[in-house]
Amino acid sequence: MKRSEAGRTILIGAASGALVGVLLAVLYGRWQQQRRIEGARPKSIQPAQVVRLGTSLVAVVRQIAELLS
Repeated sequence: MKRSEAGRTILIGAASGALVGVLLAVLYGRWQQQRRIEGARPKSIQPAQVVRLGTSLVAVVRQIAELLS
């Protein structure tokens, strides 16, 4: 029973990670397209900031998951 639960947890984690990755990629693509249309502004969001935000969100979700288990 535990092995089945662990496998299910891993599968859910992998699927949610993939969905978050796709969501960030879509948002980044839209942001890039909008940036090309409007032209670059001096104080715009840098790609590194988006990556840092994504990794920070992963850490927060991981901590929440640890608290819930």
